[in-house]
Amino acid sequence: MFRLTRPLAQALKRTTGITGLAVHPNPLPELTKTYESTLSVLSGIPPSSVYRQGVEALTLRKLKIVQAAEGNVSLVEKQLDEGQIEESLDIASDELKLAAKMVEWKASLNFTTRFQDRQPFSLRPAASNMDSLIPFTTSGSLVDCVDRKMLVILRDGRKLHGVLRSYDQFGGSLRAYSRCTVDTCPSANLVLEDTVERIYHGNAFAESWRGLYLIRGENVVLLGEIDLDREDDIPLRQVDWHLLEPYHKNDTEAKKQREEAKSQILYEQKGFCKEGGEGDGY
Repeated sequence: MFRLTRPLAQALKRTTGITGLAVHPNPLPELTKTYESTLSVLSGIPPSSVYRQGVEALTLRKLKIVQAAEGNVSLVEKQLDEGQIEESLDIASDELKLAAKMVEWKASLNFTTRFQDRQPFSLRPAASNMDSLIPFTTSGSLVDCVDRKMLVILRDGRKLHGVLRSYDQFGGSLRAYSRCTVDTCPSANLVLEDTVERIYHGNAFAESWRGLYLIRGENVVLLGEIDLDREDDIPLRQVDWHLLEPYHKNDTEAKKQREEAKSQILYEQKGFCKEGGEGDGY
């Protein structure tokens, strides 16, 4: 709306009447200072982080635009394409706060790993400090899994290998396994990049390319990080998908029949519930 009304206002030499944004007396120096602060904060995040790479590149581009404008606010507004200069200030300030929070999360996780074996401790924060506990609760415990190659096993038995790029905090319960820790956290809808689906039979495996893959959290049974140093040492031979798929389907069908027979016996003789019924663990 701002981009549509501003040219008309300039032509008529009248105010747009838009209110609610604090007008800064020196917007460009303040914008430069905020961008430089963001870059300084980002230096505390590992260079391999996709978040740092993306935000750093965008912030550097914006900083160059502001520096090259030589005080021309209208030119900066046009090239940044974020609305009025006050809106750019708000966006830059929010990005700085987010970067600082990301550094806090990393520091909290490193503190836990470094000292958890030396002395037990418990945190009893006030309600106002709950934000600092995000890495230890809910899907915040998956922060360190981002940008790492993961194995995801789905409820239907499919096994997916891919790089975890993004997730959200909604879903049911999920047990996440890594090399060093075992955490229970609410599941998240996952986005995997460069995903392949693997099938196995005996000592052979096959892969099928899936690319960018979105997984609903309630479909996840297990999520684990792949050890890249040992990945190639596993004594399995790779074959073509179409050769292994019939054997894999036979194995899957045989397993399904075994599970149905076992579930029926447990239901009739041991008092277990049926799959998907009331009281079922899933």
